[in-house]
Amino acid sequence: MDQDQLMEDIVAGYGDIKENYQQERLVELLREIQELYGCIPEDIQKYIADELGIKQVVIKSILKYFPSLHSAKRHKITLCVGPRCSQKESGELAEALREEIRARRNRKGAGFFTFTTKNCLKQCRNAPNLKIDDKIFSGVRPGDIRKILNSIDGDD
Repeated sequence: MDQDQLMEDIVAGYGDIKENYQQERLVELLREIQELYGCIPEDIQKYIADELGIKQVVIKSILKYFPSLHSAKRHKITLCVGPRCSQKESGELAEALREEIRARRNRKGAGFFTFTTKNCLKQCRNAPNLKIDDKIFSGVRPGDIRKILNSIDGDD
């Protein structure tokens, strides 16, 4: 059974929400969907709302109210732009990151990446460096970006 079929089965199992709306049941459903996808993508939110006869804004409100529920996987990318990293293609890395993040924006289940720079990640010997969440990647080249983001996003 593929992921989408499993999601449809999960939503069908909560069909009683149509007749007897209970926020707790909707939260349970959203937790199961997040467990399946790692987040609750926009198109799945719409599908759930349509199937259960509720407004999508209700789902969005619940996602805002419960910090453990996410509409997208969230990852923080920090690129070192200190002197050593700048000498070793950090500008090209920044452009490769922007392009790859842009390309991922509309993929179902794709993570949400915030991208910032920092003057130094204190790993100068292995420049250029990139930090995603709490993991440091050293000696990164622009051609490595897709593979690194795939490993973080679970798309190996």
